[in-house]
Amino acid sequence: MISVIKTSGITIRNCNFQGNTEAAIGIYESSYITIQNNTFQDIRKPIELGYEGFSILVKGGDTIRIEDNYFENNQIGILIEGKPANYVENVLIDNNTILNTWMTAAIKCRRCRHVTIAGNNLESNGKPEYFELQRIVGIDLHEVNQVNVFDNTVTESSSDGIGIPGEVWEDEIVFSTQIEIYKNTIMDNGEQGIWATST
Repeated sequence: MISVIKTSGITIRNCNFQGNTEAAIGIYESSYITIQNNTFQDIRKPIELGYEGFSILVKGGDTIRIEDNYFENNQIGILIEGKPANYVENVLIDNNTILNTWMTAAIKCRRCRHVTIAGNNLESNGKPEYFELQRIVGIDLHEVNQVNVFDNTVTESSSDGIGIPGEVWEDEIVFSTQIEIYKNTIMDNGEQGIWATST
């Protein structure tokens, strides 16, 4: 497990993560981070202990690159999350392969701005037996601004291929804005190909 806390200019490359129960890579309030050409397999926590088997967890920070990684059979894929008054800025998620994620999403960005998600292959994410607990989406975007999603292949998610739901924060709906989705292949997902609401 690797944790990066309030640091700048870190590259994590050519590592193999297997069997962790917490975040294999956790990035906290850091900037200019590159995560490249790593393998993540069997990262998961027992369901009764919570949803914390993150392959990559980013909480706060800016200028994050996640590219050319391979993920298989993990509880949660990539989660990048900012705060209501402090979004994560400048995110690139490019050319990753994510297979058989159990729960939440293969790629999830919440409270992020200036995001590019491109050239990823997401396949068979979401175990049907967990569908009643939570929807499992290929690419899940919450409270995001200025996002480009293109050239991705998203197939066989147990819920939606790409989801962009609105969020309620302190009794107000927080919208996602300025999102472009184009040139993606989205097939055989359990619900909608693209689902957008309050956006």
